Amino acid sequence: MGEQQNMAQKVKAVFNRIFGIRLRYRMLLVYIIGGALPIIIIGLYLVHGIYNILTEQAKSAEVTELDMTRRQVEEMANTLVTVTKYFYFDPQLEEIAAKQYTDYQEMVHDYRKYDSFLNYGSYYNNTIAWMNIYLTNDTIVSNSRFTKVTEEIEEEEWYALAKKKNGGALWRFCQVPSKDNRALTLLRMLKTRRGGDVGVLAVYVRPDRFQTFLQERDCDTFVVLNGQTVVAGQEQGLYFEQVAGLLPEMEKGQVQKNVMLDKQEYVMTCENLPLVESEDYLQI
Repeated sequence: MGEQQNMAQKVKAVFNRIFGIRLRYRMLLVYIIGGALPIIIIGLYLVHGIYNILTEQAKSAEVTELDMTRRQVEEMANTLVTVTKYFYFDPQLEEIAAKQYTDYQEMVHDYRKYDSFLNYGSYYNNTIAWMNIYLTNDTIVSNSRFTKVTEEIEEEEWYALAKKKNGGALWRFCQVPSKDNRALTLLRMLKTRRGGDVGVLAVYVRPDRFQTFLQERDCDTFVVLNGQTVVAGQEQGLYFEQVAGLLPEMEKGQVQKNVMLDKQEYVMTCENLPLVESEDYLQI
C-alpha cells in the first residue's frame, strides 16, 4: 500500500513539474516531442538508406569495371599464348638449336637471318617487350635473343618447370634481357614434330601495357601472379603486403567483401583469372 502511494506521488510530481513549466517552454517541449524528434529520426533513416544505396551502387560499379579489366588482361594473355605457338616447328629455329657451329661468322649469319623475333615483336609491339630463346647448344654464343643454357640457368626454378611441363605454358615474373626491369613472362618449351626439345621460349609483357588497363582507376589496384607476386599495380595509399593475406582462393572466382585495414573499413573486390593452358593464374 505504501509503495503504491509513493508511486502515485512520483507520477503526480512529474505532471506538476511539466504543467508548472511556462507556456512557451511547454509549447517547445511539445514541438520537440511531436514534431522535431520524428523528423530527425526520419532524416537519419533516410540518410542511412541513401548511404546504403550509394554504397551498393559503388560496389556494383567496381565489379563491372574490374570485370572489364579482367577481360582486357585475359585477351592480352591469350594473345601471348597464340604468339608462342607461331614458333612451333620453325625450321630455321630448329636448325640453330641443333647445328654444331665451328664458324662464328656462320652463327652470326644464322642469327641475323632469323627475323621472327623482330617481326612478331614489331607486330605486337604494344604488348610484347622482348622475346628470346634458351638453347642447350654448347657451340653457340649468347646474345639478347639466343641464350646458351648454363648451369646457373638450369638451376633456375622457372627453367626447370618449363622443361618439366614439356610444352605447357608457364608464367613467371622474370628479368627482361638487356633491360633493368622485370616483367610478366610466358615461358614454353618448344618441341619438334618428333617430340624433341628445341629450347625454352620466353615472351615478356610490356610493363606499361598494364598501366593502360589501370590508369583510369581511382583506387588501389594490384595485378598478382599466383597470389604472391605483384606484376603491376596502382597504389593510392595501400601496399600489397597489407592485403596479401586477404586474397581469396583461386577457385572462388569473383569475390567482394568488406575488410578492415589499419582500423579503417575498405571494400575489396577480386577477379580471379586462370591462365589458358597453364596451372598459373592472375588476380586483379
